[in-house]
This record gives sequence, C-alpha cells and structure tokens, in this order.
Amino acid sequence: MAGIGNSEKSIGGAVIARWKGSRAPVYSALIVSAVLTIGLGTSASQAASCEGGDDHGESSSFACGNSDTYSPHSVALGELAQTGEPGTTDTSNVAVGFDAYASGSSVALGSETKAGDTSNGIEDSKFHTAVGNGAEAGQVIGAQSSTALGTFAKANASFATVAGANSTANFNGSMALGANVGTTRENQVAIGNGNNTYTLAGVASQASIDAQGGPTYLMTTDGNGNLAASTFDTATLEALPGQVSQNTTAISNLNTTVSNHTTQINANTNELANHETRITDNTNAIAVHTTQIANLDTRVTTNTTNITQLDGRVGALESGFEDLGGQISENRTEARAGTALALATAGLRYDDRPGKLSLAGGFGNFKGQSGLALGLGYNPSLDFRLNGAISATTSHGDVGVSLGASWTLN
Repeated sequence: MAGIGNSEKSIGGAVIARWKGSRAPVYSALIVSAVLTIGLGTSASQAASCEGGDDHGESSSFACGNSDTYSPHSVALGELAQTGEPGTTDTSNVAVGFDAYASGSSVALGSETKAGDTSNGIEDSKFHTAVGNGAEAGQVIGAQSSTALGTFAKANASFATVAGANSTANFNGSMALGANVGTTRENQVAIGNGNNTYTLAGVASQASIDAQGGPTYLMTTDGNGNLAASTFDTATLEALPGQVSQNTTAISNLNTTVSNHTTQINANTNELANHETRITDNTNAIAVHTTQIANLDTRVTTNTTNITQLDGRVGALESGFEDLGGQISENRTEARAGTALALATAGLRYDDRPGKLSLAGGFGNFKGQSGLALGLGYNPSLDFRLNGAISATTSHGDVGVSLGASWTLN
C-alpha cells in the first residue's frame, strides 16, 4: 500500500503523497504520472495500490479506491472497480469508475461500465472498449473487439460498434450511430432512429453541382430502409422515344411469330400422342424401381439403428457438459466467497493509541456471498503496532488468517 500515514512512497518512478492528519487519504495530482508509468510498464515488475485498493501482487498494476486488479499491467480506479479475474492470464486492462469492470485486455471508463469477460471459463471475450455510465462491450462468450460509446450503450458482439446513448449493436460486424438506435442483423450500419433528418455537407455546393454534368445520382431506400444508389443517364432518357418506336415494330414482328408458333403447337399435339406410348414403357420401369426401393428400406432401418446408438453417445456428452457447468458455478461461488472474506478483513480498524489492546470486527459481501472477520490489535508503543485477524465465509465455511505489523520510521 502506497502513502500510509504521514509518508510518501515512490511507485513506478512517481510519488504519491498523503496530507498529514487526514484519516481518508488525499492524493496529489502526481498519481496520474504513477498510473501512466505503471500502465506503460516503465517500472520493472512493480505493482501499486492506494487506500482501499488491492493489486493482488500483479506485475506493473495499480489499484485505488476499494478496487482490485487481478491482471498485470492494469489500472483499477474507483469504488468496486476491477480488472481481470482471479486465476486468469489476461493482461493490460483499465477500469475507471464506480463498479467499473475490464478484462480480456479491455478498457472500461465510467460508472458501472463493463468491457470484456474472462469469468466464464469457456471462451474469453477480449479487446473491448466501453466508455460512458452503464456502457457494455463484449458481454457475451467469445466476442472480440467491440466498442460502446455513450450512456448505456451496448456492443455485445464481435467487431460491433455503438456511438450514442441507449443504443445497441448486438450482431457481429454491425454499427449503430445516434441515440436510441439498434441494429437487427450482422454487418448492418444503422444511422438514426427514423425521426432524424440528415445533413450532408457539400452536396449542394457549386463543386458538387459541376461534377454532376453527366449521370445524375439519386438516393433511394429498399423496404427495410437500407440506402441504395440509382443512376440515370440524361442522353439515355432523351433517346427513349426512338427506342419506343423501334419496340412497336418489334411487337408487330412478334405477332407474326406467335402465329407461326400456333402452327407448331398443333404439330406438338401429334407428338404428345407418341409420348403416351413412352409413358407406358416408363410405368414398367417404375415397377422395377419399386423393388429396388424396398431394398433401400432395409438399409434405412439399419441406419436408424446406428442413429439411435449415436443419440446415446450424444446424451452422454450432454451429461458431461452439465457436470462441467456445475463445476464452473461452484468455482465462481467460491471465488466470490473469497472476495467477501477479503472485504471483511479489509474493514477491520484498531485503536492506534500506545498501550491499547483493541478488538475489531468486519463484514463483507460480494455478489451474494458474505464473509465475517474478527481481529485483535495491540500498540506497545507510538511507533510499533501489531494486529491479527481471522475471517470466515458464511456459506462455504472457509477460514482465513492474517497477521500484520507496522513501524513508523520518522
């Protein structure tokens, strides 16, 4: 922990200071320098945290304000902010804001933002960016490289992009621009919500008008509102009357052709009579094929038996997946219980006066799991303090022990 009491500590080449006599730490603006230094990795294998933050020993990471970093080269700033997941290998995450969460080499800026997800244990969701209170990016299994910009903007698909409040792009490769906009299929670009008007700078400029001396381009839409361009050549339009006259002559010629076809149809009637004889021959051939089809029925029966056996194997695989899902759920619950235990221990406070023996209790809760902690602190002198604590979770019965000592050097 950096900057405890009336002290200073260097973190990654920067200095974090705490004002004398303040029980809640007030850090100087040089914390920005520390964050950048750690995030860029200029301080070899160092990690840092400030009051209420826990870097969990991760290399070149920084946690501040009751936050946690579980990934190296990461930054967590703000109450309940978190980067990475315990036991995972992702790196380079940034979470800034109340309850902000970033994992899978992602960035989350704003209150209750979420970017990336490496907690499911199946396939990580990586390389996402979420900016704005309540924004979400990559909150589905295996999603890659999505971006959500705006309050409550949500981009929960691979390569999806959202720019606008309350907008969504939950299909791969889709983009939503503007407030209250949503995409409905992959690789779609949705602009505005139907009540918007669009202004394209330069369309009515003299340069644009001069450039349209040849073909004229019109902007149209299909039944789904998708934009499409149509081209009409002025010279072609002027030539249409002559083409209509030519078509009249062509139609007259077609009438003669139809008359000739009538004669051919009469001839075809005689040909049909000959076809009836051929149909009779085909009927006999079909009878032979019926026997062959009966043989195929026997083969189908054999294949049905094989399919039934395959169904049994598939059922066994599904049972295995159910067992795996249960194990994942159990591991998640245990991890949350451990977090609650750590939060309970972090809440212990002791009497700092020399010669005082004090007893402290703490309670922590994280995502439905609770932990209790009981600690004992003793200060034999003004400059030396001892404390110890035991903590336990209420649901799993897991127990943790911590011991600590501190010296005042000046």
